[in-house]
Amino acid sequence: MVIGMTSLLCPDAFLSPLEIDAVVTRALAEDLGRLGRMLSAHPNLYADIAARVAELGRAPRATAALFERHADRLLFGSDGVPPTAEEYAGAFRFLETADEHVPYSPDALLPQGRWAISCLDLPDAALAEVYSGNARRLLGPG
Repeated sequence: MVIGMTSLLCPDAFLSPLEIDAVVTRALAEDLGRLGRMLSAHPNLYADIAARVAELGRAPRATAALFERHADRLLFGSDGVPPTAEEYAGAFRFLETADEHVPYSPDALLPQGRWAISCLDLPDAALAEVYSGNARRLLGPG
């Protein structure tokens, strides 16, 4: 099941245990505390990071802590179809380096606002889960 971000705005969302695997898209990057509580409460809930680097990079320590706690249920994603090499490079930089105060988009006119982000420098084990391990586990063999 895929759950869009708007369904999470309901305060009663996920009060009872989920009976199936579910993926939250555009995963509450503006409220990492709530997302962390939801992931802790529902072991079969997953979240993707597609189109969320601009928000996540504004709170790099909280984001890195969330990734370290829940690396087994966060999924790499992109809204680009297909993603460009430039989009991949930006995502990889965000997840893999310790760079600070960098643009979140390669666009000259920033799409969400004029701010810079700091990158996460995630450990290799977390990166392996986020890039492919979690998707393989969620989607099963095939």
